[in-house]
Amino acid sequence: MAETRLSLEGTRFAVDGKPIFLLGISYYGALGAYREFILRDLDDMQRYGFNWIRVWATWSAFGNEVSAVDGEGNPREPYLGQLRWLTEECDRRGMIVDVTLSRGNGVTGPPRLQDPESLRRAVRTLVTSLKPYRNWYLDMANERNIRDRRYVPFEELVELRKLAKKLDPDRLITASHSGDIDEDDLRRYLLEVKVDFISPHRPRNGRSPSQTADRTRGYIKLMKEIGRVVPCLLYTS
Repeated sequence: MAETRLSLEGTRFAVDGKPIFLLGISYYGALGAYREFILRDLDDMQRYGFNWIRVWATWSAFGNEVSAVDGEGNPREPYLGQLRWLTEECDRRGMIVDVTLSRGNGVTGPPRLQDPESLRRAVRTLVTSLKPYRNWYLDMANERNIRDRRYVPFEELVELRKLAKKLDPDRLITASHSGDIDEDDLRRYLLEVKVDFISPHRPRNGRSPSQTADRTRGYIKLMKEIGRVVPCLLYTS
């Protein structure tokens, strides 16, 4: 039985109904790690105040393929089972899990989910398999605006979100964006795709940290002008 429930309270995230600041750590290839190592890592994360991890459902690097779905979006064991176990362990600990899909660009592993139906199948696989747990959300497409093999157009995101919400109406859904989001794209995320929260990847430079607070306030101001205000979850990589 699920113990931890992620929800939204206005512009904030909430866990079990209490507003919370999500402080996370990238744990991309976790599905390939031994469970005893994962347990130690989670202990360390909690010790240092982290309450959120980001795990890829499509991860291949250095000759290791540990994806929870195959290139066509079908279940891939034992890694889908490992993802369920990890989500359940985080649920028990009160931790939140970001489950991320990416088509990949072929640099660290083969491109995958290259057609709309394959990406739809991957969304169906994950949402169905992890439905009992309420402590995770789905990033439908990592840095979806980059114009290489990773690219996922807004029109496709609309259909992916509809599918996910049909399968699990209360599941929180986003699509992460490379760089700061301009007003036109922000409008489309909010009103067309209808993400539950925005998730921009802030620029990787020395000025970025000092700009983050003002940039976040800017997003909130723009969202109010657009007519729909949602939380903002910032990635730094």
